[in-house]
Amino acid sequence: CSKCELAYNPTDNGDSCVFNNLFYIVQFGVPIVAVAIIVIIIIIIIAIVIFYRHKRKMDKKRSEMVNECFLADAIARGEEFHEFGSDIIGLINMKKLNIKGESYDEIPVTTPSTRIIMIANDKLPILKVQLTSVTKSEKVKISVEPPLVTIKKGRVVEIKVIAKPFCTCKFEGSVVFTVLDMTIGKSNDIEIPVELVTMLSTKLDFDELDCSRKLGEGSFGIVFLGNYRGSTVAIKKLKGM
Repeated sequence: CSKCELAYNPTDNGDSCVFNNLFYIVQFGVPIVAVAIIVIIIIIIIAIVIFYRHKRKMDKKRSEMVNECFLADAIARGEEFHEFGSDIIGLINMKKLNIKGESYDEIPVTTPSTRIIMIANDKLPILKVQLTSVTKSEKVKISVEPPLVTIKKGRVVEIKVIAKPFCTCKFEGSVVFTVLDMTIGKSNDIEIPVELVTMLSTKLDFDELDCSRKLGEGSFGIVFLGNYRGSTVAIKKLKGM
């Protein structure tokens, strides 16, 4: 025979027809492989859609937490920026942070006062800025919001530095940020000096009280002649304290 039906092929001498194993491979294997490829493509598409939906959700959440704008818009509003860093170069709108009140240079005691630092990324694809440390003090609590931001190229992010003084005082400290170039993994530290002066209150800073000599003594305390911020005052120290 010279020709056989369906899955059979003639032998070399043409005496009979033998089963062709390749028939089932072509008949069933190719459709199965095709279906598997289609399923894999569908899974990849679903994964990409889920990834981008999650990314958009995180970007929206980030934009709600961080006040961000374009660098060109900030410059158009009159903001001035200075370069910082050696290996990593970014921009910041102040080299020294003087926290002031709304109406006066002094800030109120026990009430948080806020000053905003603007950090810009004008060169790198992605710049990560993280709070590293703040000066610890029993007189003033310094906090930063948000403590971690990611800045895209051409963008400016506002970072709030919040000071809450516990007594009338003059405070000098610093806030340190670590700036990371996400593309090469290099980092720089930025140290920003922080200064503030509070309003007068009944909660005084004992370090500013200077006792010179004893004036008198009573049942509960001793009265001294002293000095407070250039003014002559009477200072009473309770006994047993």
